[in-house]
Amino acid sequence: MILNTNQLSNSGENQHIICEIKDEGKGFVEGAVNYVFDLFTTDEEYKDNSIGVGLPIAKMIIELHDGSILIGNNAEGGANVKLIFKSETEN
Repeated sequence: MILNTNQLSNSGENQHIICEIKDEGKGFVEGAVNYVFDLFTTDEEYKDNSIGVGLPIAKMIIELHDGSILIGNNAEGGANVKLIFKSETEN
Protein backbone atom coordinates (compact mmCIF):
# COMPACT_ATOMS: atom_id res chain seq x y z
CA MET A 1 0.00 0.00 0.00
CA ILE A 2 1.43 3.38 -0.98
CA LEU A 3 0.30 6.33 1.10
CA ASN A 4 0.93 10.05 0.77
CA THR A 5 2.54 9.80 -2.63
CA ASN A 6 3.78 13.18 -3.82
CA GLN A 7 2.97 14.78 -0.49
CA LEU A 8 4.71 18.13 -0.43
CA SER A 9 6.23 19.09 2.88
CA ASN A 10 6.86 22.82 3.13
CA SER A 11 9.08 24.04 5.91
CA GLY A 12 10.21 27.54 5.02
CA GLU A 13 12.23 27.47 1.82
CA ASN A 14 12.91 23.73 2.03
CA GLN A 15 10.27 21.70 0.24
CA HIS A 16 10.31 17.93 -0.01
CA ILE A 17 8.38 15.28 -1.87
CA ILE A 18 7.59 12.35 0.41
CA CYS A 19 6.48 8.91 -0.73
CA GLU A 20 5.42 6.62 2.11
CA ILE A 21 5.08 2.88 1.53
CA LYS A 22 3.44 0.62 4.12
CA ASP A 23 2.74 -3.08 4.09
CA GLU A 24 0.90 -5.50 6.35
CA GLY A 25 3.60 -8.18 6.59
CA LYS A 26 5.91 -9.09 9.46
CA GLY A 27 7.79 -5.79 9.37
CA PHE A 28 11.48 -5.40 10.08
CA VAL A 29 13.07 -7.43 12.85
CA GLU A 30 14.28 -5.50 15.88
CA GLY A 31 17.58 -3.77 15.13
CA ALA A 32 17.26 -4.13 11.35
CA VAL A 33 17.70 -0.39 10.87
CA ASN A 34 21.37 -0.94 11.80
CA TYR A 35 22.11 -3.31 8.89
CA VAL A 36 19.21 -3.45 6.42
CA PHE A 37 21.07 -1.18 3.97
CA ASP A 38 24.27 -3.29 4.06
CA LEU A 39 24.77 -5.07 0.73
CA PHE A 40 24.15 -8.85 0.78
CA THR A 41 22.79 -8.79 4.33
CA THR A 42 19.45 -10.41 5.10
CA ASP A 43 17.71 -11.94 8.08
CA GLU A 44 17.97 -15.68 8.59
CA GLU A 45 14.26 -16.33 7.95
CA TYR A 46 14.45 -14.64 4.51
CA LYS A 47 17.69 -16.26 3.26
CA ASP A 48 15.81 -18.59 0.88
CA ASN A 49 14.01 -15.68 -0.83
CA SER A 50 16.43 -12.78 -0.56
CA ILE A 51 20.07 -12.03 -1.29
CA GLY A 52 20.04 -8.62 0.39
CA VAL A 53 20.43 -6.23 -2.52
CA GLY A 54 17.03 -4.52 -2.90
CA LEU A 55 17.16 -1.91 -0.14
CA PRO A 56 20.91 -1.19 -0.51
CA ILE A 57 20.46 -0.51 -4.24
CA ALA A 58 17.34 1.58 -3.60
CA LYS A 59 19.27 3.66 -1.04
CA MET A 60 22.17 4.20 -3.47
CA ILE A 61 19.82 5.42 -6.23
CA ILE A 62 17.84 7.66 -3.87
CA GLU A 63 21.00 9.23 -2.42
CA LEU A 64 22.32 9.89 -5.95
CA HIS A 65 19.25 12.11 -6.34
CA ASP A 66 19.91 13.92 -3.02
CA GLY A 67 17.13 12.00 -1.32
CA SER A 68 16.90 9.83 1.74
CA ILE A 69 15.14 6.63 2.76
CA LEU A 70 13.83 5.88 6.24
CA ILE A 71 12.56 2.52 7.49
CA GLY A 72 10.56 1.40 10.48
CA ASN A 73 7.59 -0.65 11.59
CA ASN A 74 3.96 0.34 11.81
CA ALA A 75 2.39 0.23 15.26
CA GLU A 76 -0.35 -2.04 13.87
CA GLY A 77 2.19 -4.35 12.15
CA GLY A 78 4.08 -4.34 8.89
CA ALA A 79 6.90 -2.26 7.51
CA ASN A 80 7.00 1.45 6.77
CA VAL A 81 9.40 2.97 4.23
CA LYS A 82 9.63 6.71 3.50
CA LEU A 83 11.35 8.12 0.44
CA ILE A 84 12.18 11.82 0.78
CA PHE A 85 13.35 14.00 -2.10
CA LYS A 86 14.11 17.69 -2.32
CA SER A 87 11.62 19.57 -4.44
CA GLU A 88 13.04 22.19 -6.76
CA THR A 89 10.69 25.09 -7.34
CA GLU A 90 10.99 27.97 -9.74
CA ASN A 91 10.84 31.53 -8.37
